Amino acid sequence: MEVIRKIRGQPGTTVRLTIQRGGQSPFEVPLMRQVIKVRSVKFSLKSEDGEETPNELRQAISTLQREAGGKLAGLVLDLRNDPGGLLASAVDVLNFDIH
Repeated sequence: MEVIRKIRGQPGTTVRLTIQRGGQSPFEVPLMRQVIKVRSVKFSLKSEDGEETPNELRQAISTLQREAGGKLAGLVLDLRNDPGGLLASAVDVLNFDIH
């Protein structure tokens, strides 16, 4: 907490950190303070593959695309522990294009 207190300050101001690695001589690194925004996005559908799953997935992906500024670099669908459901819905989900 002491280090964090010393590093924090007004955005746009500079703080100098002294770093020492192993037996090397210490050196200074100037850093410009900025506001750090952490965007951790988790999205999940809590239903079996029902008739609404493809629409719910499209809505979830649209939300993620909007939050990502228009384009997703990729998408991971975690289907572990998925009990299954309607075959037609599963096929629709697998054929969905995120672009």
